[in-house]
Amino acid sequence: MGYGNAFAEYVRADESLFALKPANLSFPEAAAVPLAGETAYEALFQQGEITRDSKVVICGGPTGVGLFGIQLAKS
Repeated sequence: MGYGNAFAEYVRADESLFALKPANLSFPEAAAVPLAGETAYEALFQQGEITRDSKVVICGGPTGVGLFGIQLAKS
């Protein structure tokens, strides 16, 4: 995508990098979904370095990050 210009009104990027916003979600809700998923992924696989045999405890399971974490840990 590019660097800098964090407060730009427009960005030039390949359309394969985007997804359609579901009609039933507001813009803030739709923006939070990938953030929660990326946070859980980072914690489990990059920081936690879990493997298929790892045992994982996820505090805050009913939160957005927790729900993603549970699904990622099970997979």
